[in-house]
Amino acid sequence: SFMGLDTSLLSQQESTATTTSIKYDSVTEVPFSMDWRKRGSVTRIKDQGNKGCKGGLMTVDDLLLKNNGSGITTETNYPYEEAQKVCKTEQPAGVTISGRKFVPPNKSSLLKAVVNQPIFVGIAAKGKRLGEIV
Repeated sequence: SFMGLDTSLLSQQESTATTTSIKYDSVTEVPFSMDWRKRGSVTRIKDQGNKGCKGGLMTVDDLLLKNNGSGITTETNYPYEEAQKVCKTEQPAGVTISGRKFVPPNKSSLLKAVVNQPIFVGIAAKGKRLGEIV
């Protein structure tokens, strides 16, 4: 069975999602591996401990709002700190986001999306089940 995020909270967001230039359906070949960190597009995974969004559902809109709607800043401009603090929203954007698309929760669609561009992932981090996966 697919062991992803419970997407029942996403139904309202999905109905308002823009689908501008995000296309992955036409991907026919995928490389054996792809590491967007090596291309400078994403950073390594950080251990937030219990200092993240307190169990809430983080969305692309949340990320954009944290940078005044202009995009997402770079790690150089805003280095990660494992601490409960107020977000510094006045950072310059390092990348802009032109749209979003919800990917169906199946391996084929997820693989095609990851090959096309970096993706935003939600993980259900509560209960015993996550410990069994990790």
